[in-house]
Amino acid sequence: MKKYQHLFFDLDHTLWDTDANNAQTVKDLLLELNQKHSLNLSFETFFPVYYAHNKKLWEMYHQGLTVKDELRWKRFYLSLTDFGIDDKKMAEWMGEEFVVHSPKKTQLIQHSLELLSHLQGKYNMHIITNGFEEVQHIKMEVSGLKPYFDLIVTSEAAGALKPHAQIFDFALQNAKSNKQNSLMIGDSFQADILGAKNAGIDQVFYNPKSEKVDEKPTFEIKSLMELVEIL
Repeated sequence: MKKYQHLFFDLDHTLWDTDANNAQTVKDLLLELNQKHSLNLSFETFFPVYYAHNKKLWEMYHQGLTVKDELRWKRFYLSLTDFGIDDKKMAEWMGEEFVVHSPKKTQLIQHSLELLSHLQGKYNMHIITNGFEEVQHIKMEVSGLKPYFDLIVTSEAAGALKPHAQIFDFALQNAKSNKQNSLMIGDSFQADILGAKNAGIDQVFYNPKSEKVDEKPTFEIKSLMELVEIL
């Protein structure tokens, strides 16, 4: 019998191409914003600023230093103020529109569907994500990922964020699996890999940019299809 029977995947940056989908959404929002308010905000200059603020606020969210509703508008507010636009209502509009439209983007990480099609029927597959409950389900439905998975565990449903052991224990319990027959696959070394390791679960670090890390994961891959060789 094969060692692993349950595969737990992260969603953002592992299967769903967060950077590409978010970039397209911001580009669409800026186009509408420029037309409505006679602005001249360039996507090429605005998006890197937004990306930096968004990343920092997500790190704060993971540390419990901000909340979902604030994160959604504040990343745009801080970005706009960097361009001399101090307008909270505009930032709130962008935050609301972003949440509506970004989950409907369908760009996936290379080989995602190919890999999942290959594994389907051979393994029980599940999602563990720190993303928001209502948003993550839309992403999976629209992008075609949902049929491959038995269980979708969000941090909101579990009451804990990765890397806390609670979310992994919640996922194992709901999947009716155990630590020995489960494998976690994800791109975040802190959240996915160290989180799973501390919960006693083997891990696959999806590391396409060859990020240097201090601890050794159970396995490491640069392309999703390399997972087939491990299994």
